[in-house]
Amino acid sequence: MRDRLKMFLRDEDGAISVDWLILTGVIAVLVVLVVPPLLSSVGKLSDKVADYIAALDFVF
Repeated sequence: MRDRLKMFLRDEDGAISVDWLILTGVIAVLVVLVVPPLLSSVGKLSDKVADYIAALDFVF
């Protein structure tokens, strides 16, 4: 029984899965924190561009 416990404690196969889980979680949190401000900025920029284009006088 002790040998099985020692083998279980030395086994590192699951450690890689935990690393990937943590990495994926960090990426998800960063996406949630970073994307909304970027989308807001892009929306404001596109409104400015649209206003600029609308103010142009085209002569045909």
